[in-house]
Amino acid sequence: SRADQDRDTAVADLDEQLEHYVSQLRDLEEQRDRLEIEDYERQKALCETRAARLLREREAVEAGRGANSTASVSERRRQQ
Repeated sequence: SRADQDRDTAVADLDEQLEHYVSQLRDLEEQRDRLEIEDYERQKALCETRAARLLREREAVEAGRGANSTASVSERRRQQ
């Protein structure tokens, strides 16, 4: 159905965004020794916070909660 396709698309978009933050965390870990500790911790916390938010949203979309779940994915992509 169209709703299932929309949900699948939204989950794929969220997965892509999540992978971006996981990749950033890996890169950040590789650069750890070259960064000031405050910068490292700030960037790590930011990536972890965003990744956690994406995971929660992905779970909500998969569960079909919230009629605006798929719309919020598109809106957030425009904001980034």
